[in-house]
Amino acid sequence: MVSRRRNQSLSAHVFSRIASRRLQGALLGLAIAAGTWLWNSLPPPKHSGTAQAESKEIPAAPVQQSSAVNPDLVEADITHCHDGDTCRILTRRGKLWFNVRLAGIDAPEVENRRRKSSGQNFGGQSRDAINALVKDRVILVRQVDLDSYNRPVAELYDGSKNLNLIMIEQGFAEAYRGKVKRIDEAAYLAAEATARKAKSGIWGLASYESPAEYRKKSRN
Repeated sequence: MVSRRRNQSLSAHVFSRIASRRLQGALLGLAIAAGTWLWNSLPPPKHSGTAQAESKEIPAAPVQQSSAVNPDLVEADITHCHDGDTCRILTRRGKLWFNVRLAGIDAPEVENRRRKSSGQNFGGQSRDAINALVKDRVILVRQVDLDSYNRPVAELYDGSKNLNLIMIEQGFAEAYRGKVKRIDEAAYLAAEATARKAKSGIWGLASYESPAEYRKKSRN
């Protein structure tokens, strides 16, 4: 009998604890639900002008386009020019160097000791002129062809200025009469006509022989 009463008392105690925990859980759930409802019913907080400005996404700065973006142009340094229409190029990224023939122009020949050639009148001035144009400048190179020696044939630019044309306009070279691809030949011929009319450089000489004629005589 005593054992039965103890069991009944223990069962009642356990039941009481379970009921108490369930009640606590139910009350906690109601409290959370009430708090959520109250939070959602509140108006959105007001921000100061400074806070609003900080929350806005800052637009990206516009990209400035330049001639260097043109895929046909390569940035390079000119280490030196052998004559008025041949220069040694050093690429900035690849660190490659090679000789480049200037497209569309033919400059007076300079002295060539290996070929025992004394060079033409105004050859030295032409060489000095192109070296002055490229000195301490980042030059843009636009390759248009390969010559018979597999050298790149190219136009050189200082920003938007075509240095090949400048050489002709100032009378340091004449327009090349051979076949050259991908250049505005009319512009080169027009530049030569302007220099001739002004008697600039080679066109002011008492006697002038074209580089092509000079090379032809030198080979014979």
